[in-house]
Amino acid sequence: MKSGLILSAACLLFASAGAELAQAGGMVPFPGRTITGNYYQPYAARAHQQNAINQSQVLQYYSQAHQAIPVETAQTLVVEIKHHVTVVQAELDKAAQEAKGVPEEMKLISEIQTHQANALKECGMLESECAKHPGGSVEMPECCSRMHAELNAASAAHDKLLKYLKAPVVPTT
Repeated sequence: MKSGLILSAACLLFASAGAELAQAGGMVPFPGRTITGNYYQPYAARAHQQNAINQSQVLQYYSQAHQAIPVETAQTLVVEIKHHVTVVQAELDKAAQEAKGVPEEMKLISEIQTHQANALKECGMLESECAKHPGGSVEMPECCSRMHAELNAASAAHDKLLKYLKAPVVPTT
């Protein structure tokens, strides 16, 4: 029930952003860009970035509380985080193709990619810790807090990219 409400709220948020874009002169989110599968989709990237942050928040909480959780739970969260980061990376690859020859844009994309790569390293550290306790539980190591911090930094860098591209920033909750 709760996830249905969250999904509905997210749909409304993105629908209202689309309506604002349409009123501003069409569905093109910023000059010279289109929304198709072949081009960088900033809002899809942003949604996946936020999903990764939400998953990492759970791990960070357990890390800060020094609570053990089932290895299966930790592994499931890591799989979700890695999935969302991979989708964001695919979108950033599209953005990098579009940004060739624009140094400032490439710098911002690189900053996001660096934070994403650092988050994935932290995922690997957690996976290694989980491998030590098959079928049991694992106390969340400090890598969870670092992972969460890297994902937040990637999100902030993505917001800077959207601002540079003059794309309206849709607020996250």
